[in-house]
Amino acid sequence: MVLNQKRIFDLFSALLFSFRKRRLFIAFIFVPFFSAAFSCKNLYSKSLENLIPESYKGIKIAAFNTKTFGNKKIKDRWVLDQFVRLVRRYDVIFLQEIRNKNLSAVHRLVKALNKRSQEYGYRISKPLGRSSYKEQYAYFYKKRVFEKVTASEAIVYPDKYDDFEREPFLIYFKLKKRDIDFFLVGVHVKPGDVVKEVSKIEDVYYFGESHFNDSDAIILGDLNADCSYMNDEELDNAFFNQSYFFSSLIGRDQDTTIRSSTHCAYDKIITTDTISRFFREKKAKVYNIRKEWGLSEKKALQISDHFPVQIELKLAD
Repeated sequence: MVLNQKRIFDLFSALLFSFRKRRLFIAFIFVPFFSAAFSCKNLYSKSLENLIPESYKGIKIAAFNTKTFGNKKIKDRWVLDQFVRLVRRYDVIFLQEIRNKNLSAVHRLVKALNKRSQEYGYRISKPLGRSSYKEQYAYFYKKRVFEKVTASEAIVYPDKYDDFEREPFLIYFKLKKRDIDFFLVGVHVKPGDVVKEVSKIEDVYYFGESHFNDSDAIILGDLNADCSYMNDEELDNAFFNQSYFFSSLIGRDQDTTIRSSTHCAYDKIITTDTISRFFREKKAKVYNIRKEWGLSEKKALQISDHFPVQIELKLAD
């Protein structure tokens, strides 16, 4: 509630004049009230200021293969709560393997995320896939950090040569209060066609560079680029290991899978060299939810069979 200071002063003065014989009593009653009124106003002003975004020191971006996200998965409230917990860790998160044609499960997640305030916006792709098996991608982002994403700023790659089972999903972001913009290329590569699809991701980047008129980008997602799907020689020849322009930040020795029986760096985060103009530091890692959240393998597998991969970007001064 906003209090009118002048009216409070006038009321206080009139009461003192009308009841000057009881000045001591009036002062005793109204001075504490008067002080509290101004304290409330100051608290109100501070709370408003807290809603206004300040210049950010860094942003956190993640990619997560959800392992068939849909109504069946989040029927268990605990699982839904873990997705909310995970998404809230990041300023942007790219979710893969959404299997929810009517989007009811996605809407439940959005509702849970925005229960306290309308903090998150999202963009979701159409169902993608050559066969009857389809998947969707989605980006969830904090609206207080980024400008609103328009329809033309979130697009599915126009795959005219049918190079991908699931065409990559691109999105353009501009930070509020900073002259910084970039785009993301999110993709879930088909396990049986990894070498071919990975070799075409560079083309997707150049499409995005032209479409958004921006060279700064991050490529992220489950590329299945390791273990039986892509051997060491094939990894050596991958575009992100053959160019100074691209840097793969999740090392081959990392494990992005939850099962103890596997040790594979399927999920990747790849940045362009140009993005370093804005960021003085880049830290990427696998976010091990088993370790961080104290979960058993069985419990963690209720969420997914992948760990999220993340990058934290410290803004240049």
